[in-house]
Amino acid sequence: MSPREKSKLDSESSNSIEQCTGKELKFLDALFGEANFNATRAYELAGFEASYQNRRPNACKLIKKLGPIIKQRLDDAGLTETALKFKLLQKLEAKETKFFQHEGKVVETREVEAHAVQLKALEFAMKARGMLSDKSTREIDQIDQIIEIELEKLAASREGSAT
Repeated sequence: MSPREKSKLDSESSNSIEQCTGKELKFLDALFGEANFNATRAYELAGFEASYQNRRPNACKLIKKLGPIIKQRLDDAGLTETALKFKLLQKLEAKETKFFQHEGKVVETREVEAHAVQLKALEFAMKARGMLSDKSTREIDQIDQIIEIELEKLAASREGSAT
C-alpha cells in the first residue's frame, strides 16, 4: 500500500476517542445509549444535519469510520466475537420449562426445547452468514426481472450504436 493510500485510510477511520469530533462522540454515546444501536437515530440525536434521504447513508458512513472505536467499546463491555459466538451457540440449544396444571396445582414440569428462541438464533446466524435475506422470494424475482430488462436495453443500445 502506498503512503498516500495509507494516509487516506488513516484519515477515514478514527482509531481512538481523541481523534473524534464532538458530534462523533455524541453519536457514539447516543448509539450505545438512547438510540439503542439504531445508527440513524443516533445520527439525529448527535445533531448532524442531513436531509431525510441522506441520514441513513451518512450514519452508515459514520459507523464505518468509527468502527474500531465501536468494536473496542463492545469488547470492553464483554461482547467480544468469541463471547457472542458462544452465546449464539447457547441460544441454538435453548430449553424452557413447561408447567402442567390440574385443578389449579402444578402436577408436572418438563424441560422442552425453546423453539422460538432457537428459531430466532438460527435466523440471526443464517443472516450473518449471508444465507438468509430480508427480501421475499417474490421481491428477489422482481429484482432479477428488472435487472434482466435493463441488461437487454443496454445490449440493444450497444447494438444500435455499433451499426
